[in-house]
Amino acid sequence: EWRGPIVCSGETILAFTQGGDALAALSAKDGSVIWKQPIGDVLLKAPQKSGAQWLLAGKNNRILLLNSGDGKIDAEILWPTWLVDVLAITLDGKPLVVCSDIRGRLSVLDAATLKTLREIRLPAPPCSDMLFVPQFPGTWGSTSTTGADADVESILALDTPKTKLQPAILVTDRDGFC
Repeated sequence: EWRGPIVCSGETILAFTQGGDALAALSAKDGSVIWKQPIGDVLLKAPQKSGAQWLLAGKNNRILLLNSGDGKIDAEILWPTWLVDVLAITLDGKPLVVCSDIRGRLSVLDAATLKTLREIRLPAPPCSDMLFVPQFPGTWGSTSTTGADADVESILALDTPKTKLQPAILVTDRDGFC
């Protein structure tokens, strides 16, 4: 009846029904069905826990927040263009949703309502998964070395934070640059 577990979280396993049209939450203890929710499309990536909700993004550009207790839709939005990635993060104790799309935009959404809090135009369209780094040193640099006696100290200095550690979202473009 199930198409394999896709996410395990504590005492809950999320799996698709055999037809693939609904997502189900199953008890990891006894396999009983806790809830089922029709999804309507293939997921962009595996569901992610966001506070007391499950974050889902379909390849049809639909972003959903499901209540983890009963599976009901708490918030839903149809994104205006193709999504590249969707990520559930927590920043200063507040759950947020971050998404990137083919327009080259990174958007930060409120995790309760999916309303846009901030939108950033990226220098190039993203092409892969985003990575949330809670404490990033905030400095990038490069050094030039020549020969076998390269100045190791100048390379190691790049790893020393020169500013306060701060959260960052790392996104790559088709050339592999962040």
